[in-house]
Amino acid sequence: MLLPAAFFSYRPNTPLSTGFTATTVGANNGGGTVGWTTGADGGSVVLGPGVQIAHKYRLTGLGFAIPEYAIITGIELRYTRGNLGSSTNGSYPDIYLTKAGVSVGTPNNDDAFVTPAGDNGSITWGSSSDMWGTTWTPAEINNALFGMQTSTITKNNNDGALLIPSISLVKINVHYLS
Repeated sequence: MLLPAAFFSYRPNTPLSTGFTATTVGANNGGGTVGWTTGADGGSVVLGPGVQIAHKYRLTGLGFAIPEYAIITGIELRYTRGNLGSSTNGSYPDIYLTKAGVSVGTPNNDDAFVTPAGDNGSITWGSSSDMWGTTWTPAEINNALFGMQTSTITKNNNDGALLIPSISLVKINVHYLS
């Protein structure tokens, strides 16, 4: 007996996404002079007067399970940034994605200065068609060390106030064709 074509649910090149999935592992990754403190949903770093550069901060542990035959079409990154201190001199210079824990591709630049104490709100980088300047395979996305990496720097912070930038609620959404 032949089954009608409508019986089959597979449709090649169907656009899908993982939905925004939260990172679960935060770690210092060298490259600066001051380390980040990891919290339940992100991290923060205390930067004092003078120019200081924080270590790179890597967030991974997404647990994706994208099918091996999928074609990655774009990646979105969303996080909440804030300042737990009182200084306004600082920024998050570059936001990278990581393959196997290594920064790759073209960074999205978040050179917005940190505002005084409080929550700076959620920000989203990338899109359903933004590949971040590199190619991606399902195996690279499914790797436990796929994620994001950033750092921060004080800029002329000579007012004696502390800059305590924070990153929290980091989530990544991967778009792909099945």
